[in-house]
Order: sequence, then C-alpha cells, then structure tokens
Amino acid sequence: ECPGLPIRTRGFFIFRDPRFALYSSPMPQQIHTVAMYPRPHPDNIVALWLLKEFGAEKFPGIDTVKLEFWNQVPAGKTADQLEADGVILIDLGGGKFDHHQEEHHNDKNTCATSLVAQYLGVADRPELKKLFEYVRRDDLEGRGIVSKDPIDRAFGLSAIIMNLNRDYPDHPEFVIDMVTRIVVAHYHEEYKRKVLMP
Repeated sequence: ECPGLPIRTRGFFIFRDPRFALYSSPMPQQIHTVAMYPRPHPDNIVALWLLKEFGAEKFPGIDTVKLEFWNQVPAGKTADQLEADGVILIDLGGGKFDHHQEEHHNDKNTCATSLVAQYLGVADRPELKKLFEYVRRDDLEGRGIVSKDPIDRAFGLSAIIMNLNRDYPDHPEFVIDMVTRIVVAHYHEEYKRKVLMP
C-alpha cells in the first residue's frame, strides 16, 4: 500500500498519511427511494434510467432503490430534506430534478431528463442525443412522434406508454420496467453506432 493514497472505509475516504487526515470527506448520502408522479411518461422514465445507469457515484444505492409514486411531497418536507433522508424526487416537489419550478417556467429545453443529465455530466454524450431530443419534444411540445401517419402514431413509444398506463393504472412500476427495456435497447444500439464504431 502506498502512503498518501485514499482508501474507502466505512463511508469515508481515509488517507494513510496522517498529514492528509484533515482532507478526509464523507461519502454521499445513501439513497433508498425514488419518488415520482403515479403516471409514468417518457420524461420521468428516462430521468430514472439515467440516475440508475450513471448516478451511482453521486447517489450510492440508486441502482437498487425502491420506487414510490406520490402526487405531492409529505407535508412539512422539502426536496432537500427528503434527499438528506435518502429520497430522490423526480419531476416533483421543487427539487433539483423538477422542471416545474419558476426558474424553468419559460424554458422550452429543460425537463427532468435534461436536469438529471446535466447534473450527472452526461448531457453531451452523442449516444444519448436522440433519446434526449425525443423526451424534450414529448414533454415540452407534446409531439414525441412527429409523423401524421395514424399507424406511426399508434405504434409510437409515446402512444404505447399511454396505453400501458391505461392497462396497468395500479402498477406504474411495471410500465416503467417495460419502457426502460426499450430505452436500454435504443441506448445500446446508439452506443455501438456513435461510440464503438467511429
């Protein structure tokens, strides 16, 4: 072992060399729950996937979180207080991933997915570009599928998510799981095209 190199012990970075003891820093808060609105849609589904796929360093435990579905945050609690308790809010409660706040009110490019992507430092990844544009268009312009063709529209992802919500109104986690599989398949293909092949 080399003196002066950090090791992780009980949630802290501890340095072997005592001269560096003052610089030991606590690990991020362990996350156990993600809360969002009960009807999943592309924005909060992709935001959740981004957190699970790329957010483990900032949010330890995010890959195994429990999902909860709220219409509002518990009385007397803020998004920051809930995060300190291990709960992340998506598109809800005025937190860091809620684009309904006044500061984003007239912004036609900001949704929960873009806020998560910026926070995690993945907003400029080429393999995510199409996915982000689809979500932005769906959430902020209401036109996830641009085609006027009725077959295209019926079998577009936005319409399918709507149909899944109608068929499984009491099982939003099932809808999220099904759609996430589609998102992951798209991501894998784009990763091959934009990252591996070039």
